Amino acid sequence: MRMKAIFLKLRQVTTRHFPALFVLAILFMPLQGQAQIFKKIFEGGRERPARHASPNHRIHDSRIEPEAAGGRKPKQEKLQLAKTQRKARYRIDVLVSLYLDDLVKNGKPVYKSHLPDRVMPGLGFYHGIQLAADTLNGLGYQLDIYLHDITDPKQCISVLLNTGGLDSADLIIGAINTQEVKALAELAKKKHINFVSTFSPIDGGITRNLYFNLLQPTLRAHCDAVKDALARLSKPTTNLLVFQRNNVAVDRECFQYLTRDSAFACTRVVVDSLLPKENLRNFLDSNATNYIAIPILDANYARKLLDQLGSSFPTYHFEVYGMPSWKGMKLFEEPGVLPNVAVTFPTAFYYDPTSSVGKSFSDAYNAHYGSRPGLLAYRGYETMIWYAYLLKRYGTVFNDHYNDVGMSPFTRFDMKLAHTADTPLYYENKHLYLYRYQAGNLMVQQ
Repeated sequence: MRMKAIFLKLRQVTTRHFPALFVLAILFMPLQGQAQIFKKIFEGGRERPARHASPNHRIHDSRIEPEAAGGRKPKQEKLQLAKTQRKARYRIDVLVSLYLDDLVKNGKPVYKSHLPDRVMPGLGFYHGIQLAADTLNGLGYQLDIYLHDITDPKQCISVLLNTGGLDSADLIIGAINTQEVKALAELAKKKHINFVSTFSPIDGGITRNLYFNLLQPTLRAHCDAVKDALARLSKPTTNLLVFQRNNVAVDRECFQYLTRDSAFACTRVVVDSLLPKENLRNFLDSNATNYIAIPILDANYARKLLDQLGSSFPTYHFEVYGMPSWKGMKLFEEPGVLPNVAVTFPTAFYYDPTSSVGKSFSDAYNAHYGSRPGLLAYRGYETMIWYAYLLKRYGTVFNDHYNDVGMSPFTRFDMKLAHTADTPLYYENKHLYLYRYQAGNLMVQQ
């Protein structure tokens, strides 16, 4: 197979290509013991027969039936999970973008001193998966873990779906792009295989699918977290403003999420462009804290709004609530900037390297790869650890036991069945942290 050929070529290249080659060599280092990465690829492991629904499995169909006579909407079939299957060994398929064909040409690494930015997210996620497999092996788990580099034309998602390459999986973990979610979710529903989407917050319009699991909460969930925080803080005397940007569709959507059916009163301020200082002053109170929600995803534009508040009104005090896309804003790395502006924003994931489990993981990662882990390495590690535990304890259909988060090393996931009106959608992680920045300090509220 293609990946086996690449592995053999890598072994012939000398260490003068460090560090890029070192990373690639680690990538293909086979794991020992019962948690076997690449068992099929490198060891010619046995194939499992494709899974078919057994007679006692109830098939679920989300298709909307034609309207009944008289224009009445037909009653939809109640969704019900299939019966779980308990096995001696479980197969987990991991889908990730590694760009291996771009990294190695004619048996030699293309990049001798560094790897391109597009490679790093998938590589970090894989490294976390690999360390998790080592941990699970030490715990006696019986797993076959298959990695698919979906940037390889021979392993891309369409090929895997058309050839039945995922039909034998007991769990699919996908660090994939938005446009690839829907097709995998349809396979998961058809085959009764839980599919976990770890990267994208987009659901692809999926409805009535109990086997699709969205680990990265949607934009609406993030806005709901901000709305809940505002509802807790808002008082009759609070000057609460909500900035609105009408000329960007996604920002209009965020504004609607925040203000629709809200439990607080607010004043709308349109900021399609920066307001003149005197116009903005009309909305502010110099004698009280000004609470401002800014449902704008563009972090660069949001930073301009924050700078205007802090620099134009240095004697005023502001509590600003923003969006998850602000997490990488350089403001939070600049001590002493905008001391009169506190900023709170939601995020689904937080990894504390000073905690005992965080330090253990960080030390293990450094020992293996010679560097500190990035956020996606933590994400890959905790996703594999928790879901492998759910498989082992509850079998292939573990969705009714999502409240069992004791084995999740970092995030206390809150997987709930999301709904719109009276229509069930899929399982979505509703657990969100709130980051709060003020005067150079960044704190996290659990």
